[in-house]
Amino acid sequence: MGRDDAATVVADAMKAAGELVPVDEPLDLKHPPSVFISYQWGVQEKAVILKEYLTNAGFSCWLDIGQMGGGDKLYEKIDNGIRAAKVILSLVTEKYAKSANCNKEVNLSVNLTKPMFPLLMEKMPWPPSGAMGPIFSEYLFVRFFQRENERKEGIYWPEAKIEELIMQIRQVIEPDEKLVSKEMDDWWLTKTGNRVVGAAEKKLDNTKNPDVFISYQWGKQKEVYAFYKKLKSLGFTCWLDIEQMGAGDSLYDKIDRGIRNCKVVLSCVTEKYSLSLNCRREISLTSSLSKPIVPLLLEKTTWPPAGPMSMPLAQLKYVDCSKEGSLADEGCFNEILRRMAEHGVSLGSDGKAKPTKGKEPEKPAKGKEPEKAAPPANSQTDAKAADKSNSPAAQPKPTQSEAPAPPAKPEPAPKATSKSCVLL
Repeated sequence: MGRDDAATVVADAMKAAGELVPVDEPLDLKHPPSVFISYQWGVQEKAVILKEYLTNAGFSCWLDIGQMGGGDKLYEKIDNGIRAAKVILSLVTEKYAKSANCNKEVNLSVNLTKPMFPLLMEKMPWPPSGAMGPIFSEYLFVRFFQRENERKEGIYWPEAKIEELIMQIRQVIEPDEKLVSKEMDDWWLTKTGNRVVGAAEKKLDNTKNPDVFISYQWGKQKEVYAFYKKLKSLGFTCWLDIEQMGAGDSLYDKIDRGIRNCKVVLSCVTEKYSLSLNCRREISLTSSLSKPIVPLLLEKTTWPPAGPMSMPLAQLKYVDCSKEGSLADEGCFNEILRRMAEHGVSLGSDGKAKPTKGKEPEKPAKGKEPEKAAPPANSQTDAKAADKSNSPAAQPKPTQSEAPAPPAKPEPAPKATSKSCVLL
């Protein structure tokens, strides 16, 4: 309405009631907040705490509490905030799903193709009923409400879930070291092995082509990271997202370079993995680039997994690592190494990847005489040759080395009229 005196009266009344009073803060378009928090006012207190937590972790946040004003003025700020943000957090409740304004924020975010992370703030059906149902049916939510056995005084969500959320956001946004608190800097070091403070000075070796790109969903981070370190100990160069900490390019750019430059992609398949939008994108890019994929089944699930991943994975044979701890099991690990070797990723004396010996005999088998290629490939080539030629086919081989006359006999056979008739 443009009535500043009315706004003052409302603000004074809110202060007297002990409620949070919005302060009109202009949106800094030069340095816009990277995270937009969309919520319904019933969870306002939780939204404020979440904003503080994420800010301390290095992510600037937009929250309408700091955007005083109503009508068109607030709508304009919401529009600017969503357009400028790199990630949208939707704090989903029953009331949120029914709110007209929250529906507008979700629709605008989807239309702008913004990465969106739904946080389920209370126990309710998923996807929510109503207009948000078709939109959120494609998303995995992060459970942000506590179960009875998880309740702690002063904490609104399980600690593991806030960690999961931070790591999901970091796939899109690099933390701002200027915002990171000392406590959260120590946390980053514990979780990723890198500090955020001073990250701008750290130069990552992105020019080195990795042997292996490890694609996984964060629910299996602990097992995958142990597996990654084991591969590294053997001398393989590996790409893993939590090792890509540092200022500069977004993680999406690094994922793109990692997949394009790697020799083989290890796909750690779980039910959540097959539903994850980011994991789907990794497999889609890998498939479009015709990169070799070795699926590792980390839990019992249908094969191929339902959804968009079924097409690129359907024709591939997976390595069964579904038993707990089997990813580190020697038998499973050796099978993974064997499958990697099939795609030219093995260790040489210098500790770098080199083509496997199994591929070398194929070249002389095609370009040179068959009798020279047969002896070194007894286990594979002889078995295939036996199926095609049987015992009578073995007789022409000695006649080829004895005299030039016998080779002239098989030549007319392919020129027989029966084959020419087939061609016609």
